[in-house]
Amino acid sequence: MRNLTWRSLTKAHFYLLLFLLIQLSVDVLTSYRLNQQIISGLIIVLYASGLILFFHALKPFKLALIYYSVYALTVLSLILVFTIGGLFVAITASVLLYPVYPKAVKYENADIKLYARSQGFLSMCCSYEVVRPQNMLVEKYVGYINLYGSKPGPTALLRWGNEDTLFYQ
Repeated sequence: MRNLTWRSLTKAHFYLLLFLLIQLSVDVLTSYRLNQQIISGLIIVLYASGLILFFHALKPFKLALIYYSVYALTVLSLILVFTIGGLFVAITASVLLYPVYPKAVKYENADIKLYARSQGFLSMCCSYEVVRPQNMLVEKYVGYINLYGSKPGPTALLRWGNEDTLFYQ
């Protein structure tokens, strides 16, 4: 019975990983994606199950331990960032925590949402993703806006593919 629990947790972990990879592929190919709060919750569940499976794979050393160690390194780097700090730890944590870091909603109304666009360590300021909510679960990626160095006013530049369009707030 005990092996059945670990086996079912392992299956659930890999099914969730497969679902998230399919969702990422659909997002890249069609610009439709699940709501970011749902994705963030699923990623946290994925990392929690990966961490539990890492500690399970420790006792009799298994080759899967190498895969599960990514989850343990992520948690370890998060702990180091909060206790030690420093530039090296921040760079390491930004690389390891990039998939886990949720997108923050900066502006939202009935027609659009603006998410802070994270592009990694030492990236440019004031770049936002523009999405159009389709319903409570699905949203469509429209483009991004870059407000860095823009003059104060009601307009900003929206990049949609190769074209530039004025975006009114």
